[in-house]
Amino acid sequence: GRRTLALDDRNAGDGTPIRLGTKTYSKGLGVHPRSEITFNLNRAYARFLTDAGIDEVCGGAGGVVFEVYRDGVRAYTSGKVTGQTATKVISLDTSTTNTLRLVVLDSGDGLNCDHADWANARLTR
Repeated sequence: GRRTLALDDRNAGDGTPIRLGTKTYSKGLGVHPRSEITFNLNRAYARFLTDAGIDEVCGGAGGVVFEVYRDGVRAYTSGKVTGQTATKVISLDTSTTNTLRLVVLDSGDGLNCDHADWANARLTR
């Protein structure tokens, strides 16, 4: 069968619920630029999936760029995401990936309310 690994189980419940638009998520990674999180996958997972955006706590403010790297090569970039940008839905093949790196950068407008969420971030087999 198919197994899913939630990426935040070690620190579950350490913050407020993640909200992107009108949707609330029970799991995810809430970060602030400059953020880098690396996972050693060892080619054990088929896909990385997440919704990404600025948390609703910012009320439309903030500005970041989400990037995903597979084995050091950028596989995804969101461009500038603000608190008013629609949620980015990311789905990437990781079947041949050894190292997955999630990066959040400041979009160049300062760090005010850059509450970046990798909502429901998960890996599937």
